[in-house]
Amino acid sequence: NALIATAEGLVQASETVFPGLWLLRREDAPDTAWVEIGDVPALARDMAASVTRDTLPLEHMVPPDGAMNVMGVLAEIRHIAQTQPPGAANHVLNFTLMPMTEADTDFLAAVLGQGPVRFASGGYGTARVILTGLRNVWAVQYLNSMGVVILDTIEIGDVPQAACAQREDFEDSAERLRHILAGEAQ
Repeated sequence: NALIATAEGLVQASETVFPGLWLLRREDAPDTAWVEIGDVPALARDMAASVTRDTLPLEHMVPPDGAMNVMGVLAEIRHIAQTQPPGAANHVLNFTLMPMTEADTDFLAAVLGQGPVRFASGGYGTARVILTGLRNVWAVQYLNSMGVVILDTIEIGDVPQAACAQREDFEDSAERLRHILAGEAQ
């Protein structure tokens, strides 16, 4: 499921029982709904590419007391975000294995900010995928069954795979729809 903030208001996107088939509706106009087929709703990609900022000025930023690595991490995020070619595989920074203090993570979150797209997926595990305020930079957290974060990452690039329907999902949906249509035709 996704929540997408647009200039017109919030849009809820729910993946149906058929992976890759999304039902979207505006929160302020629940009678207005539409269906999309895709790995994610097109609106999510549109917002990631157009509404977020494309620069991360670091020159005058001063990290808080207790920060260790946040400025280096921000410099890497800025560099990758500015130089990664369209269509390249996402660049992933794994914070689970990186020494980051609470001051580091709080400052990182404040500098990146939040963008207009949030996914919560519950396929083979729970994942939260949140667009930051920086173009095509996503905060991704994987949680265990107790709701504890077991993998904390930043992905730079396209919508992270944790939020996307996969090819196998589309194939399964197509097969299930064929069976349903064959049953209706008899």
